[in-house]
Amino acid sequence: MNRTPSVVERILADKGPTLSSSLRARLQELNPKLSDEAARQQIARAGSSVRRLKGLTFPKGAVFLYLESSFGSDTYWNALLRDMSESSTAYGFAVSALAARGGMVTRSQFDIICGSPALQKKQLSAQTVLDRLVAVRLLNSCTIEDVDYVRFDSRTPIHVAPQAELKARRLAEKIMLLALRDWARKLGIASYNTITLRDDASTQPKVGTIHWDLAGPSYLIPLATRQAEEKLKPGFFVCDVVAGAELTKRAVEAFVHKYRLLSSFKNIGRLMPLLLADRYSEDAFGYGRSQGIIIATPETLFGWEVAKAITSLMTTLTNAAGMAVQRPEVVGELFTKLGSIEGAAGNLRGALFEMLVGHCVQQIDAGSIDIGKLVMDPDTGKQADIDVCRVKGNQEVWCYECKGYQPTEEVTEQMVTHWLSDRVPLMHRALRREARFQNCEIHFDFWTSGRFSPDAERRLNGAKQTTTRYVIGYKDGAEVRKYISKVRPAAVAKMFDEHFFQHSLAKNERKETAQKSNGNGSYQGEQV
Repeated sequence: MNRTPSVVERILADKGPTLSSSLRARLQELNPKLSDEAARQQIARAGSSVRRLKGLTFPKGAVFLYLESSFGSDTYWNALLRDMSESSTAYGFAVSALAARGGMVTRSQFDIICGSPALQKKQLSAQTVLDRLVAVRLLNSCTIEDVDYVRFDSRTPIHVAPQAELKARRLAEKIMLLALRDWARKLGIASYNTITLRDDASTQPKVGTIHWDLAGPSYLIPLATRQAEEKLKPGFFVCDVVAGAELTKRAVEAFVHKYRLLSSFKNIGRLMPLLLADRYSEDAFGYGRSQGIIIATPETLFGWEVAKAITSLMTTLTNAAGMAVQRPEVVGELFTKLGSIEGAAGNLRGALFEMLVGHCVQQIDAGSIDIGKLVMDPDTGKQADIDVCRVKGNQEVWCYECKGYQPTEEVTEQMVTHWLSDRVPLMHRALRREARFQNCEIHFDFWTSGRFSPDAERRLNGAKQTTTRYVIGYKDGAEVRKYISKVRPAAVAKMFDEHFFQHSLAKNERKETAQKSNGNGSYQGEQV
């Protein structure tokens, strides 16, 4: 005999999952004489098909209720996201901020974006928020290239951007932070040598209990205060950046919440908060301004040319393989437009060297290329990013490790050993599992625009001679330059010379070496 569904089950079937507080209010709407306690008892006796989500706590002891049959459905996830956003600031802030950043960030960056402190009384910590969202399977973690990431679970309806787009976003945000640091230094907004950026050190920028993308002490009159004995107490300039997205009001609220948590401390100096993003929804922009924070875009801070170049950088790297084949000159254009930002060239060099290598191997050795191909070892679940992957029919697969260094920089033995012992075997196992590569000869090449240390070169030569399951190769800057000289038009080689092989630092070093070797202080020039 079929059991008649309880009124609680009928409400959940009709309205979808909801918080116990909302369900109790709905029961009292249907029966105005029902007391709070009676409504609670009715929910408690609703039947075994009504489930309570464990792992998340909501205000006033509310729990999330759902029918067993709806678990994992879009209806389930959308209801949970709605109730987290409306009823729990900590969870809602974290979800909105992560969604605004493409659905995946590094583990350390999660502490910055989620809106929660590292540790503060009467507040959920960033680690607690993460643990609880992982426990309910909304988020999960993964490791790529030895870096830990946090992302939305694939079972949720929230889209996670492709890896190429996420890499482009992180680099664009890095360039924005470097430009912002320049701006703050030139205007004296923060102390010149004390501004810290995310991912520049072992610990993220932090003021009090809160992590930021950028932070630095400020002695500007509106921020600094006088203490006993005329000692000056600094305030702080703090900033978060978001590239490639339009921020919603909820995402801006997460930033404002961090500011409010920190400004409540009496022993911490005054704050100057700035939020930098490509775009804002109308209500997000208005809300941020009403809360007294600086709402900025790259164009308002750095001008139209730089803003356009940052957008071009994201577009280029998101479709790096296609751009490498069709418009390799974009590499030089980005260096020219963004190179004036202190530190930008060093950060661009790696990604743009991959594009140059991809263009050249496709032009010279033919085949199809992929830049930033993500592969996973099915046995261990570990993932690796192949900088440039070239496939030639059903015969050959070439994987190029690319280090876009200055000509004087060295690839160390430690880096080579890690590549040979960890990354190459992982990539080989992953590629062999693909049916189309079963009978292919697989090559792994390590290319750099710099040079190898003597120990690194010995290690590579040893692996080259003894490895039999696949082929090992390598090229330093001089060999890469010789290879690129085969490409036509010669503008590609000229671009490589300008931004990699004949970088000003390398020219100076070679000039000094030549002068010493001549013994008379004269420079005889060089031939490439």
